[in-house]
Amino acid sequence: MFELLFYVLPSMIVIFALYLFFFSQPLKKLLHLDSRKPIVLVAMTYFILAFLGFILIFFGFGIARFIWLMAIIVLTALIIWVVYQLLRNKPQDPS
Repeated sequence: MFELLFYVLPSMIVIFALYLFFFSQPLKKLLHLDSRKPIVLVAMTYFILAFLGFILIFFGFGIARFIWLMAIIVLTALIIWVVYQLLRNKPQDPS
């Protein structure tokens, strides 16, 4: 079961990165950002990490896959925290 996670996770990360990239404009409005550059950078980071995951799976590096999985978890936790902070401190409408 745990091996299945290693095979499926890079594909899921690519799908999530594509979602972030193609829907960066609505996300920019939702998060009240000035530009969509931070969202695109996060999407590219996820895409690069997914590509690294495909490489690690293909060549079968054992311990490197666990380090890669921890990097994915830390990056996701960091992004969740940043989005939470942005949504918590969003500007109020004067109307």
